[in-house]
Amino acid sequence: MGRSRPWSFPFKEEVASMPTRVQRAHTEEWSQITQLCLWPEQRKYELLRPLVLYGDLPADRARETGVSERRLREQADQFDAEGVISLFRPTQKQLKDHHRSLPPPMRQAIVDLKTEYAAFGLRDIAAICYVQFGRRPSPTSVQQVLADGPRPSIKGRRYPRYADIPDSAARRHAVVALHAEGWNPTNIAGYLDISRVTVYDVLRRWEAEGVDGLADKSRANTRKRVVDVALKQEVRKL
Repeated sequence: MGRSRPWSFPFKEEVASMPTRVQRAHTEEWSQITQLCLWPEQRKYELLRPLVLYGDLPADRARETGVSERRLREQADQFDAEGVISLFRPTQKQLKDHHRSLPPPMRQAIVDLKTEYAAFGLRDIAAICYVQFGRRPSPTSVQQVLADGPRPSIKGRRYPRYADIPDSAARRHAVVALHAEGWNPTNIAGYLDISRVTVYDVLRRWEAEGVDGLADKSRANTRKRVVDVALKQEVRKL
């Protein structure tokens, strides 16, 4: 009478919080199975299940799924040798995919760069990342970040076009600032809508004179004239 039961029914709150699964018709169609799988490891096991559970031929499974027979044989052998743990081994593609290991500031910078200047190539962005973060992501990683990375933190340009900047020193400062961030002359010229000759001229002035090289130069003729003996004699005659 006084003994407590080893189990008890769950409370109503617990029952209400339990996840409910949708009942679906059983199928062996691979295209439908892949849509029902929630996890990559689950999908990988469903791919191998007829082989490791029923002994189906890899060639038959290859025709049903479109996966290469060689790959199926290798994965089935790994499952036989290691069990379920083999399902969690990263694929070669995952080993090469480093874009999710990139630090968040770099991922944000990649998205913002493409937002600011759509003509950037993948290698251009990677080069800028190397200048700013000391790490050069692969073009594939840059492309993947652009596909599923964070939302842009900027809405447009940081600098107007070269001709739209009223102050000449500020124009040249924009060229130098972008170059310091890792932009190459071709991208700076395209972004500011100027020629590469202008970009190189500004960078040469900056390298030679520093901040002073960004200001306008006087157009006055400052060339010194040399007065030789012959010219002095002509002056005396006059």
